Amino acid sequence: MEQVLKNERGTKCGNVTETVKPATVEFKQDPNDPKRAEVHITAPFDENTAYSLGNLKTLVFGNVAAGADYKNTAQLFLKQPDGTLQEVNNVYTRTAKVDNKVNVTVQFDQNSGSFELEKGVKGDIFGVDPNVPNVFEYKYELPAGTTFNDWKTLEPLKAESKNVTENSGVATMTVLPFKKGVPEMTLAGGNKVPVAFPIGTKIVVSELLDDATPIKNVAAGEQNHFWGRPAYFVGDAAKAPEFEVKQGLTKLRVDNVVEPGVPVFVEKKWDGVKDGQNLPEKIVFNYVCSLRGGQDINGSFEYKVKDGGKQAIGYFKAGTECRLTEDVAGLVIDGVDPAVKWDRTADNDPATGVATADKDDEQNRTVGVTNNYTPRVGTFKVQKKVVGVEADAANGKPFKFQYTCEDGQAGELEAPGNGDAVSSGMQFPIGTKCSITEVGAVEPIENHVLAIQPPAQTVTVAADAPTAVFTNTYNALGTFEVVKNVEGVDEIPLLEAKTYEFEYICNVRGETEAGKIEGVKHNGTPTPAGKSFPKGTTCEVTEIADKAQIDGYTAAPHSKVSVVIGGPNEPVVKAEFLNKYTRDTASFKLRKAVTGEDRFAADHFKVEYRCDEGDWKFLNLPGNGTWVEIEGIKTGSKCEVREDREAAERLGYALAVNYEYANGQVVQKDKPVEVTVKNNYTPIDGDFVIAKSVEGDVSEAIKNKEFTFQYKCTQPNGEVKKDEVKLKGGETKKIVGIQQGSVCELEETNGAVDNTDWTVNVELFEGDILKPAAEQGEAPKPNAEVAATPVAEKLLTQGNEAEADNKDAAPSDEAPSDEAAATDETPKAPAPADETPANVETPKVEAPEVAPQGEVDGKKAKFTVMGQPIAVAYTNKYVQHFGGLSVAKAVTGDVDDAMRQKTFTFNVKCANGMTDTLTVPGDGKAVTSQLKLPVGTTCDIEENVEEAKVAAFDLKPPAKQTVTVSKRDEVVASTFTNEYTAHKGTFSVAKKVKGLPTEEAKSKEFTFNYECSDDQKGQVKAKGDGVAVDSGVMVRTGVECILTEEVESAEVKGYTLGLPEAHIVQVKSKDQKVEVTFTNEYVPDPKIPSAPEGNNPKPPSPWYLLPFLPLIFGGGNNGSSTGSQSTTPAPNSPQAPQGKNAPQKGVLASTGASVIGIGLLALVITSAGIFLAVRGRKNNG
Repeated sequence: MEQVLKNERGTKCGNVTETVKPATVEFKQDPNDPKRAEVHITAPFDENTAYSLGNLKTLVFGNVAAGADYKNTAQLFLKQPDGTLQEVNNVYTRTAKVDNKVNVTVQFDQNSGSFELEKGVKGDIFGVDPNVPNVFEYKYELPAGTTFNDWKTLEPLKAESKNVTENSGVATMTVLPFKKGVPEMTLAGGNKVPVAFPIGTKIVVSELLDDATPIKNVAAGEQNHFWGRPAYFVGDAAKAPEFEVKQGLTKLRVDNVVEPGVPVFVEKKWDGVKDGQNLPEKIVFNYVCSLRGGQDINGSFEYKVKDGGKQAIGYFKAGTECRLTEDVAGLVIDGVDPAVKWDRTADNDPATGVATADKDDEQNRTVGVTNNYTPRVGTFKVQKKVVGVEADAANGKPFKFQYTCEDGQAGELEAPGNGDAVSSGMQFPIGTKCSITEVGAVEPIENHVLAIQPPAQTVTVAADAPTAVFTNTYNALGTFEVVKNVEGVDEIPLLEAKTYEFEYICNVRGETEAGKIEGVKHNGTPTPAGKSFPKGTTCEVTEIADKAQIDGYTAAPHSKVSVVIGGPNEPVVKAEFLNKYTRDTASFKLRKAVTGEDRFAADHFKVEYRCDEGDWKFLNLPGNGTWVEIEGIKTGSKCEVREDREAAERLGYALAVNYEYANGQVVQKDKPVEVTVKNNYTPIDGDFVIAKSVEGDVSEAIKNKEFTFQYKCTQPNGEVKKDEVKLKGGETKKIVGIQQGSVCELEETNGAVDNTDWTVNVELFEGDILKPAAEQGEAPKPNAEVAATPVAEKLLTQGNEAEADNKDAAPSDEAPSDEAAATDETPKAPAPADETPANVETPKVEAPEVAPQGEVDGKKAKFTVMGQPIAVAYTNKYVQHFGGLSVAKAVTGDVDDAMRQKTFTFNVKCANGMTDTLTVPGDGKAVTSQLKLPVGTTCDIEENVEEAKVAAFDLKPPAKQTVTVSKRDEVVASTFTNEYTAHKGTFSVAKKVKGLPTEEAKSKEFTFNYECSDDQKGQVKAKGDGVAVDSGVMVRTGVECILTEEVESAEVKGYTLGLPEAHIVQVKSKDQKVEVTFTNEYVPDPKIPSAPEGNNPKPPSPWYLLPFLPLIFGGGNNGSSTGSQSTTPAPNSPQAPQGKNAPQKGVLASTGASVIGIGLLALVITSAGIFLAVRGRKNNG
């Protein structure tokens, strides 16, 4: 592509051109049409600049036929940015013809002759197979007055002829398209020889062909072609093929025009077909086609329904009329036959459509046919029958039905229970299936139950309205009642709120049905079962014993009651139950226990009790845990116990009184209530709370980390209490057992976490953060949602449980004396039962100074335990260390810049679930992932190998790599190397020699030069023995190499050299070896005196002709060439990527124009070689 540049004056004179770069040329051959191809040219065109197109070489498949006229047409379009095509020039047409000089030489004497017949083809020549011969018939009549007896040499012809008389006959001959032939006959030995006719024989030639029958040629595709009428030429004159034989050959030519077939279409339409109805897959059309009253062409065509639209039944000669009929067998839809209607009919026959193969009018060559379906309609009825209903309860009851039909209709209808049939009231196509279901049938008729419910039914609509009969079978129903009475209960309030429950099991038509009756009162009022049963059903009723119990009473068991269900008009059967009760009594136990100070167990304590809010009764209980039993208490009585707290106080101790009721406070039979009045004496201690919080980049490791706290408290008495506590973030711990006034030091020892920066904040608060917010006032700053985790100390019980120890503790209505209540009291520090006491270290030290306000020094807190609780909050804030990763791609091997600019895809998958996809160029530049990876993260990086593959190259892909981010802000770099190896092959050269003595030819060495499109050059030497010699050079697939023979190495003194033309080779596949053979022909020279060798000029290299190749192969003027050529064209295969941006080498085309170019090239090279050789000999002479 060249840009035309105007000179400074703006005239056409002196314009120059400049090649447009960059420009790409893409050649697309139509696989379905050997005559059509597209050439796409992409370049930075300017709409205000003129361009010229030249030296465009393409390759199409197929071979040219000598004698055929070829016409190539081309039209240029400009593709706009929006994709539309704009025509920019008219159609260019170029014609060419290849002549094959075949000379027919036949020896005739002076009294005989024959004729030469040439078969020519015009028009759409691609529809003709050049290898299928044409048959001709010729009638011959011997000269007047002679017979076959006068010409014995014609006996073989006579034997092969028909309609033979004594001096005439009719014979046949065959001639290939574009070829010539002469009449032949077969001799006795089987040899064919030309026929020598006597001079004066009359010949009449006619071609045997059917111009209405398609020409058979697979290469032409599905479009059939037809012969036109022949045109005859005798000599150069257009005339009838009738002549008399003269001495020698009479030339005769027959030209036929090939015409493409014209398609005839049928278009199928439907009427009356609804969506969802099944159409046939195909429809068969039969046709009879005729042309000008000739022989009919009969056939059939299968129309594919799913494709729809117009479909061609075949291709016919222009003007052919086709009559079509539709085979309607099997086209019944839902029982309806179609009515066939054609758009155009033949001779008013409505069942036959007609279309004409009109090449100018598509409407005439298309006929439409419509299948109309008009369905017949009908309806259905529903009838309701009722069985087993007493009296007339069902006669007036309407029953509802729903129906759904295949044609999409649906609805409801009602039918009376008296058996009258009811129509649906709708019309449906005959044969439609409708599903009918009764709705509401399970709703019982009063005092009846549905025993058998009819299933859904399907009816097929017919003209006589079929009836669907539904029969419902019912059973009469009854029920039973429960009556309850009670004896032996004096406490009426207990019975007023009391209800009883019963279970029943009924045998209903062979199946067990169970249920429960609740809310039955004790006063004999009947309670219905709440459900109906078929008449005659037997039911067993059982009272639920647990529900019959009354606190403080024992009930005698009651046996089952069996009842038989009666009918609707019978009295309701009753199941009667009577319960008898006996009043229960029991006892309870009471004891006194002391914890926290053992010596207080020797004291006695004032304890009172009462039952059911009666009078209080006093007991003087020892503190050693001895049990005292109180008997004769009614079961169900609620008893209370209390202690004289003022009498139980001890100086220096905090008293906690706890009442433990084993088995509750209500006296029960065979399950005595045991009451322990427990006094817990605890020294007055303080406590503090540790609260742990974490924030910032909190990883799973930090969430699960246990933080260690060490504390040391020095008590006022000098004792040291210290321990170690482990907490997770969000947890708290209360440290108890610290005597008030103790000075404590607290420190966190293991706050550091790998790969993080961290800070700790320590704060002191007054108040117990473990209490509810309503009790402690304003919440402290540490996490308020943390849960307290105190460890409770199990309370130890003491005392003797033997009955013998209880005799002296009989109940008394009087309070014990002051002397009896007096005890020795020794103060001792209390220990709360629900808290963990601190560990006590026994060595005593000097008491520290009191620091009531507290202070914080870094990670340490120092504070004094007072009466107000103290909370110490530790908050650690963490900042995670992050890093990243990068990927670089290197390509090695047989690569070029284009491959280095290719991008490659990598998938990143990390152990923590993070993923990424990177697109990396092949130039080695690293691409960094956007992932923010915590230090220690491990990731797998893997390349998408399928995307990395390149056609015509072998790829050695890299393995998957695993990387780990090991330190802060580190970007872990990975490099993946792809090694590409181009597919390569080679070629070999063999030398054959004609005209030289064998031994001399075998021993002579010839030199061949090669130059390849990948810039490789070299020589190959081969002897004239015909054995191929490897070139030793490896070239990529698609690379072309031109091989030429050096004239000097090929010359032989005393001989004239016929130097072969250059060869172009191309390796198409991996490891392919292409063999090239050069053949030299030598002709002995006349005996001419030789000149001194120093005057022999060197012949010019054939490469000087390369600048003329565009004129030979490219877009020259219209013209024709003669002669034949035999060069080796390069194979038609795509070229692999090349190391340099070398221009594309010429590709041999197989069009007529390209064959002319090859012929001219061979002619010029050969002529130049001969000219130089002769000139050399003359100089030598």
